[in-house]
Amino acid sequence: MHHVWLERIEAATDIASAHRAFDQFSLSYGFGAHSYVDLRRVPDQDEPLPYFISTVRDDFVSDYNGARFLSFDPVVRRALTSTQPFTWYDCFEFQEARNYKRGRKNHARRVLELAYDYGFEDGCILPAHSIDANNNRISSFVSLYWSGKPSEGFRACDLPIELQLGAQLYHRKVTGFRSLPQAETVQPVVLSDREQECLLWAARGKSAAETANIIGITTHSTDSYMKSAMTKLRVFNKTHAVAEAMMRGLIAP
Repeated sequence: MHHVWLERIEAATDIASAHRAFDQFSLSYGFGAHSYVDLRRVPDQDEPLPYFISTVRDDFVSDYNGARFLSFDPVVRRALTSTQPFTWYDCFEFQEARNYKRGRKNHARRVLELAYDYGFEDGCILPAHSIDANNNRISSFVSLYWSGKPSEGFRACDLPIELQLGAQLYHRKVTGFRSLPQAETVQPVVLSDREQECLLWAARGKSAAETANIIGITTHSTDSYMKSAMTKLRVFNKTHAVAEAMMRGLIAP
């Protein structure tokens, strides 16, 4: 069923349909809402807000943007340099703010209190980075909001691979539809048979060791093929490599 949602994101014909498809996809995993934020211009006090679309309540978005929280939200800073999913409380600023009881409120505490006021106690962040034909970095993140608390013991590394792939496809579709200078014509990529095999099994949730056992090579060779594929696809991590290969029709999980 989840591959159906990936296909719907990939088949989206505009930003609105990509937005709806990813929203329904994330709802199927128990998340209450999501936001997509373009990080190419993280604002300071004199800059306009970056591209921002969301399914959370309009008044929450208005209050968040009105307070210029994107300028100092710890999630934004971490997403710029991270390639792996993380939760709010993986940010040490939020860990400290949660236990901050007295005195003047710091920025992280203010961000948390606004989220609490609207019923959001935690969230999961999926960074998405890519490189265009001019070697410009395109960065964004998808923020998934739980309605209430996540499952006990949840870790970001437990997030299903399909949902991570969905976020990468969503990122690719949105940047493409916006027709930005960075979103230029996609150059053809030729992958070797082994590179395609490694990506295919990764798309099916297999680890490097499991993939090596399936196709009869060493784990070291599997890692090497994956790194080679990532270089050719101009991406930063395995999940994004799988998403990019799917978008280009190089693999079909």
